Amino acid sequence: MAGGEALRAAEATRRAIGLAESGDAAGARGVLREALLQDAGYEPAWVWLAALVERDGERRFCLEKALAARPSTRTRRSLRRLRGVEAVAPVEVEWAVEPPLPPEPEPEVAVGKRRRWRWVAVAGVLVVLAGAGWGIERAGHPDPVHLALVAGLTGPEPEVARGVVDAVRMALGEANQVGGVNGHPVELLVFDDGDDVGRARVRAEEVVEDGRALAVVGHVLSDTSLAAAPVYAGAELAAITPSATADRLTTENPWYFRTVFGNHAQSGFAAVYLAEVLGASRVSVLSEDTEYGRGIHEGFVAAFGARGTVAHDLTIAPARAEDARAGDALAEAVATLRADPDPGPILLAAQAEQGLRAVTALRAAGITAPLFAADALADEYFHDAVSAKLAQHRPAPPLGEVYAVAPMSRDALTGSALQWATSFRAVHGYTPSWHAATAYESAIAALHALRTPDLEATEDGRAGDRRRVRAALAAMTSAETAPEGVLGPIRFDPGGSAGREIAVVRSNGSRFVSAPVQLAPYAPRPGVGAAEDVAAGRAVELDGQLLTARRVVTAGVNLNEVGELDTEDGTFFADFFLWLRYTGDDTAADLTFVNAVDPDLALGAPLRTSTTDGQHYRLYRVAEEFKAAFDFRDFPFDHQHVTLVLQNRLLPETQLVYVTDPAVLTRSQSERLRGGANASASIDGIPNWTAEEVQFYRETVGSTAELGDPAFDTGTGTYYSQYVADVRVQRDIGGFLVKNLLPLALLVALTYLSLYFPPGFAAGYSIGITAILTSAVLLAAVTSPLPEVSYTVAIEWAYYAFILMATCCLLTHLVRQRLTSTGRDDIAARITVGARVVYPVAVTAVALTYAVVFA
Repeated sequence: MAGGEALRAAEATRRAIGLAESGDAAGARGVLREALLQDAGYEPAWVWLAALVERDGERRFCLEKALAARPSTRTRRSLRRLRGVEAVAPVEVEWAVEPPLPPEPEPEVAVGKRRRWRWVAVAGVLVVLAGAGWGIERAGHPDPVHLALVAGLTGPEPEVARGVVDAVRMALGEANQVGGVNGHPVELLVFDDGDDVGRARVRAEEVVEDGRALAVVGHVLSDTSLAAAPVYAGAELAAITPSATADRLTTENPWYFRTVFGNHAQSGFAAVYLAEVLGASRVSVLSEDTEYGRGIHEGFVAAFGARGTVAHDLTIAPARAEDARAGDALAEAVATLRADPDPGPILLAAQAEQGLRAVTALRAAGITAPLFAADALADEYFHDAVSAKLAQHRPAPPLGEVYAVAPMSRDALTGSALQWATSFRAVHGYTPSWHAATAYESAIAALHALRTPDLEATEDGRAGDRRRVRAALAAMTSAETAPEGVLGPIRFDPGGSAGREIAVVRSNGSRFVSAPVQLAPYAPRPGVGAAEDVAAGRAVELDGQLLTARRVVTAGVNLNEVGELDTEDGTFFADFFLWLRYTGDDTAADLTFVNAVDPDLALGAPLRTSTTDGQHYRLYRVAEEFKAAFDFRDFPFDHQHVTLVLQNRLLPETQLVYVTDPAVLTRSQSERLRGGANASASIDGIPNWTAEEVQFYRETVGSTAELGDPAFDTGTGTYYSQYVADVRVQRDIGGFLVKNLLPLALLVALTYLSLYFPPGFAAGYSIGITAILTSAVLLAAVTSPLPEVSYTVAIEWAYYAFILMATCCLLTHLVRQRLTSTGRDDIAARITVGARVVYPVAVTAVALTYAVVFA
């Protein structure tokens, strides 16, 4: 019967997953309720429900149930991020709340004693309440600081809005864990504008009328942000949009800021990329008649006009236009482009809803020209929606070449950005889009401004607080005043936009990945001036900034084995496959292994090569020793990281970067931990260690020092792109403790028994002295596999604690002997009893401390 319940729960959970992936979160939660009614202990259903609920309290309730059903490291890690959040049952599983226990029966006590104890209890409660009141009066009860968030939760892109809300809540949760804003907790007020212009203004008025918010994150679209902007400006309330790119939103309104580039920046960049990288001299423009579409259109036509010809300049109506001819306008535009045998690449300046119709119509009409879209179409939700629409046609037309500009490319994340994306996915169960990243940065900027020292956070001082918040945002113009965000320091230019590098992504048929060539800020080369590079076409000017082509090399690693870990020498052995995909010459494959034991280690001849549409593929196999930087502060409870670090020998980051193959990123950890040469075998080849996790990311390294090269006197230094495969390994702690701490446990017990010897008994002294000397020898043996380190490792504190307790036992023997010799046997007896109680308490305290810190 139990097996049948589990099967039915599993089937319902699979149906819920399908609904969630199709965007029906409410329906998915309902089906998960059915699954849990079948089997309340089915852990996957609880985990999925935790990913789909909207409040952190509900998420904690579900994760606690999941942990109770089946303990897992992932669930514990997710719960740690929700510390301080009170668990609240979602409405779908309120039946799962455990009922209260019945009151304990009162013991039979004499009436007089009962009354006396009641008076004692009442007096104790009064004392506690008085102390609590005094403590509250002393500590104060800080009022919360409020931040408003406005997004289109019920709009045409609910997935985007969901990512925005989850990212902002994540930022506020992290802030509250470290004390909030100047001691005040931060609370979020969420408003839904449905991505509708009329509702956006109404929601803005509701935010102002509510009066609690000191800043606003939102809105998501340019048109909705522009509709709300006058309301916020009139109330002197600063707003930060994560994705609205209309230039006049911030240039004409000092109360609005954004953590993304503006339309002028991205449209000019698109014009340069099409002309200089894709080599287009003739293009067509298809723009939506909205503030967003008009802004992209105007900037692009002006920038591309100096580099080529705009063959067709076509306008389509907004997606929500009431004009019945809106569909006809799109059909006419598609017919015009279809009639031209060479329309050139087509720039799409439209929001997602109308962009979806446009791309579908173009490809269904047989137009195969490359499509180049603005940032509104540069996320996975749009890509998946277009692919699904095209699949409905018979036969289904190919998506073809589709490019888009965005603030980031998910496969090129590095450092703190990659860590943030990994944490986001662990908490929310899905990979964040660029909207979520810039929304997180908007919240970080707001929190930074809210921490203004003069902030009062009171109702009387709220108007002044709003002005101070706006002033703090306007002051975020340099590295000294800007907080660190996901994509770098959050700095606002005089026009209120955040300075951001623009990435170009390209569809590979199933998802957006980094385009093989990017345009990056120009950096001088040794002995070559900027003017010479511009004249030779190696650099191009855009709005006073020089840009240069940067090749993107797709890299992937499949591990076969990690073994021979030597903690004393800091080395390990790795056997792995490495593949590269790139355009251009083979200098992209001229790699060095930065942490190889052999400094001359090179890739050697490839096992397999191919070239398709100008893109080269190279496959290599490497089996060598590598160096690792180990940290033994938590020894023997330590996790260690063994890494493979690759770097180009010749080309700096301004000319070449490495990104992870998207196919690798989509593989589960269990797949990454299986051998590439033998999928049935684990990569584990290290005795007494277990490989837990494999991550891939890129890093940037370099120096501003010129190393005495007079030909490279630029003052900027040289930086290189590195590709890193990181394997986290965990020591077999159970076997280690049994082998190494059992002798110490016996010493602890023997030393405790010495407290039962009579005063002056010589064996008590000899046991204590022997225990101290033996523990020192044991400690040296336990730490012998470690190199010389300047810090104290975790296991040493346990031995130091024992040595201290053994020393205290010796002192206890001395004191007892002295008291007994002077006839004060009663005091000696009390000291003996106290030592017999304190010793096991101290041992337990040490054990519990290790359990809490390292469990």
